[in-house]
Amino acid sequence: MNVLVIGAGSWGTAIANILADNNINVKIWGRDSRVIDSINNIHENVKYLEGLILNSKIKATLELKKNILNSDIIVNAIPTQKIREVFEPIAGLFHKKIVINTSKGIEKTSLMLIDDIFKEIFKKVQVKIAYLSGPTFAAEVIRRLPTATTIASEDANLAKRCQKIFNNGYFRVYTQTDIKGVLLGGALKNVIAIGVGITDSMKLGHNARASLITRGLAEIVRLGVKIGAKPQTFSGLAGLGDLVLTCTGDLSRNRKVGMELGKGKVLDDILKELGMAAEGVDTSYCAYQLSEKYNVDMPITREIYNIIYTGKSVSKAVKDLMSRKLKEELC
Repeated sequence: MNVLVIGAGSWGTAIANILADNNINVKIWGRDSRVIDSINNIHENVKYLEGLILNSKIKATLELKKNILNSDIIVNAIPTQKIREVFEPIAGLFHKKIVINTSKGIEKTSLMLIDDIFKEIFKKVQVKIAYLSGPTFAAEVIRRLPTATTIASEDANLAKRCQKIFNNGYFRVYTQTDIKGVLLGGALKNVIAIGVGITDSMKLGHNARASLITRGLAEIVRLGVKIGAKPQTFSGLAGLGDLVLTCTGDLSRNRKVGMELGKGKVLDDILKELGMAAEGVDTSYCAYQLSEKYNVDMPITREIYNIIYTGKSVSKAVKDLMSRKLKEELC
């Protein structure tokens, strides 16, 4: 079996390392020759995961088209906003291939989840697709620390096949069929993580953190049900699991963005200093627009959107959240 991972960022590298550990012939594609050379020559991704040694069986490449043709399975690990740019011009090369998506987010220009993006890209191509998600920090996966994820597909047999490809002693994989729920949970948790980062930075306490996570999950479920997801999915790994990790983990890029916003820093400066994608910034825009489109009450999401896109002060956002009209909890 030949597998190509598209995207040599931190998560794509971690995925390639899992596959190499499972004795699968894996290549990883990226655009940065420095990253490609470092993976091949010193078995390290010097840009995104400096100091972490990779499985020496991983081969990195700058050549995309030839390696797609020579692969049985292609894993997508590039940021959501770049999927169409990379995949559309070469969609025909994927005929009768298996694609496994591991990216999280919502396309900003169309408000599409990733499954709908791929449906458009591959509308004339016969492709089988599965979606891997869950609470995963790349650095911990590369350190082979215990991790659990879920993989979703409309084809239960495909999900089981992909499960076996990834599963090993430190990376446990479950299966399910709720693609919308898995994708939405993986996207919207980043928005709530920005909010938690803000409150942590403002030293508003553990009570505030727990409240934001819990009420944030309620918002995610409300929107998810509207677009056809199963509510129980959000109590699983791609929902609550990923939400808790991203909101509380020190390795969370989105939480870090929130913490810097809470200190009063300018977003452009924060992202430049971060040096890699923080999907929650774009997703907060998308989530707010979807809440308006589907008439779903998402007050936390709305305030995060206002802080990032309208310049609302974080103190005013907190005040407005706490002074909302009283209501029953489970509605």
